[in-house]
Amino acid sequence: MAWGTRYIHTFIKGAPIGFSSLAFYSFTVTYAYPLYGIYWGTLMGYVVATVYLLLYE
Repeated sequence: MAWGTRYIHTFIKGAPIGFSSLAFYSFTVTYAYPLYGIYWGTLMGYVVATVYLLLYE
């Protein structure tokens, strides 16, 4: 089988970072959509999530 414990450990180690950035994206989109619309709200969500990941590293 192609999947081994090495791959699972990598996924589990990186998952909390991804879930946190998803939470930042969702929180931003929740408040930005009504104010700025879908396109700008989505862009703002991506920017916030990306900045979080850059600051985390």
